[in-house]
Amino acid sequence: MTILLVDQEIREALKIADYVYVLELGRNKFEGPPSEFTDLEKAFWA
Repeated sequence: MTILLVDQEIREALKIADYVYVLELGRNKFEGPPSEFTDLEKAFWA
């Protein structure tokens, strides 16, 4: 089963997600498992 969750509260979404896509201005900025989000600022604003 696939569920698409769209949320602005990334910390809460990471608790339940198996895989994450981060979009910025409609473009994919990052994708990967939640375990790769050890440093949120680095993942989003690198």
